[in-house]
Amino acid sequence: MKLKEGYMLTGFADKYIALATDDNADNAKAIVTLNRTGAFAWKLLETEITYEEAIGRLTEKYDAPEEALRADFNEFLETLRQHGLLDE
Repeated sequence: MKLKEGYMLTGFADKYIALATDDNADNAKAIVTLNRTGAFAWKLLETEITYEEAIGRLTEKYDAPEEALRADFNEFLETLRQHGLLDE
């Protein structure tokens, strides 16, 4: 899985915004705002990665129970799906 082409992440301090670029800008239905953890997950999805690889990277980065990371990542993926931002 990976993010669809034509979106970029920009940020300042602890706040990040995913924006549509090029042709996607006219068709964008939402602006996605992210915290630092969401931005890390977004960057993981900028290149092709499996679900388990992403979970592994998240558990390496964050000191949190894997079950909690999976739940949060699943919620994040569902948000991306709802906005048509994810290629699977």
